[in-house]
Amino acid sequence: KSCELAFERIVQQVKREIYPNEPLLDPEKLKQLIQARTREPPYRAGDRLLLFVNLDCAACDRLAQHLADAVQSLPGLSLDVYVVSRVRDDDIQRWASRLKLPEALVNQGRLTLNHDNNTLNRLTRDPTLTVPVLIRSRGEAYEMLPNDSLVLVRWSAQQ
Repeated sequence: KSCELAFERIVQQVKREIYPNEPLLDPEKLKQLIQARTREPPYRAGDRLLLFVNLDCAACDRLAQHLADAVQSLPGLSLDVYVVSRVRDDDIQRWASRLKLPEALVNQGRLTLNHDNNTLNRLTRDPTLTVPVLIRSRGEAYEMLPNDSLVLVRWSAQQ
């Protein structure tokens, strides 16, 4: 890490020397990138969302509820919830009932409740991640999405 940081400092210094009157970041381009990213919905019909949670995590609860609502309102969208802590099946079922996750979605196979069994680590190869973690599966590609439900609500409202 310290080598990467030292290298980055050298790159920034050289940029300042070569382009002394230009900012390191172009605020207009940055603004355009942010606007484009916030217009693009994080999920669409045909996507499968993988949500990794703990049963005692308030942020996980809010995100699970929001995503279940999104699955209910968008045909073709599916949600797989993976519980990363060691719990029993009935603990997961009680958690889903407490959150009022739609049983109809479970019966349709559009919402699944699973034990993680190291799935998160296999997908991300990053054992330091903390829940909630949200990953979108689109075709053969997996992409980590922001797990901020406020961002997701804003995106959902634009659909």
